[in-house]
Amino acid sequence: MKIIANVQGTCAIRASPDDIAPPKGILWSDVIAKISAIYKFAGIPGIQPGIIPQIPLAFQSGEFQSEQEKIAIQNLFLTNSGVAVQTLTTEQSEIVLENLIALLDDSFGFRIRASSYKRDYVSHIVVQFEKSIESCVAALETINALVRNAMSIPVAEPFSLKRLAFGKEVFAQPNAAIQTLLGLDAVDRIDFTIERRVNHPFSDNRYYVAAPIRTQELLHTLEEIEKTLA
Repeated sequence: MKIIANVQGTCAIRASPDDIAPPKGILWSDVIAKISAIYKFAGIPGIQPGIIPQIPLAFQSGEFQSEQEKIAIQNLFLTNSGVAVQTLTTEQSEIVLENLIALLDDSFGFRIRASSYKRDYVSHIVVQFEKSIESCVAALETINALVRNAMSIPVAEPFSLKRLAFGKEVFAQPNAAIQTLLGLDAVDRIDFTIERRVNHPFSDNRYYVAAPIRTQELLHTLEEIEKTLA
């Protein structure tokens, strides 16, 4: 397996709003100003005099200098029940998130570190397998041929399995692209998906993968999946 690119890694925490809210209340304009300044965000929530900013607060295109590297922050979301950070990997996002939690607690009286919060991860990467998934599973190739015939697809035209997904039994499936904005509670219900990378021929065996786990854990799992297929 070849790693083509890390696309996005999300690290999020969620807790009861009662447990993490500052006892003396929140002046959101001050929170927005400090977060924007420290992480140098290019996109910040709008602030209008006399109007409470709309929650969740969304920040875009920032940076954080850790002890090891400068981390590019894609997005940062702040809600009444938690926070989420998106960078290239969950490992980078977790570094930024730890710094953000300390900032909110120490500067504004939040009580995140003292609360019983849940931490979630979502990873998006692009990989290239040695072989296609369906070519390693005889039943899938047979099914592919049946579907091709049913749809009258010419033999010369590329036609193959596009998407494989594993997930929990739920009655409302969250959209992985917008789940952070809609609610942190949906993060751990995202499917583990492996799908063909768009704008690449099937012969490339290139896949876009999304999963609710750490980035390094996802890479290890994909290596094991490829070994199993082989």
